[in-house]
Amino acid sequence: MEKHEAFDGMVAWYECPHCGFRPIVTEDRHDCPRCELPL
Repeated sequence: MEKHEAFDGMVAWYECPHCGFRPIVTEDRHDCPRCELPL
């Protein structure tokens, strides 16, 4: 699981290794909303 942070440092997101989707990081997010596989 890769965690990315935006240039302003205020927003971070994960990149799904399965489909490449980048959902915003939340405390309770552990899977991809697009393909529903674990991040």
